[in-house]
Amino acid sequence: MVREKDERLLLDEIDRGILYMLQENARTTTHDEISAEVGVSPSTVRNRIGQLEEAGIIEGYMPKIDYERAGFPLHVQLVCTASSERSQRAQEALTVNGVVNVRDTTLRDPGRTAKPQRLSAVSIRSCSSTNIAGSPG
Repeated sequence: MVREKDERLLLDEIDRGILYMLQENARTTTHDEISAEVGVSPSTVRNRIGQLEEAGIIEGYMPKIDYERAGFPLHVQLVCTASSERSQRAQEALTVNGVVNVRDTTLRDPGRTAKPQRLSAVSIRSCSSTNIAGSPG
């Protein structure tokens, strides 16, 4: 992992490989398994994970919960950047099962000529973000 002048972080293939494996199953994946997959020693994996945590890239390790099976209502808010057809996208989002509200917001940035638009959709059930966001604009 390398820091650029603007404090942005550049991840190398090892970092990306570690993150991928942790996303797949952070609870039971061992440093030995990760090291075999990304081609470095287990101690390097431990050091890299520590660096990723310190840099705020890894923010924690959360359980994956089936909310419907547990009997909990699930509330999801999705914010995405939409193309110029944002009104059409907002209407399409409302047709997704469980979506109860869509808000169209235009962000103003005096230094830009184009104004990015965002759609915010709130759902009472889990649903695919591609169904809400549509194709990228």
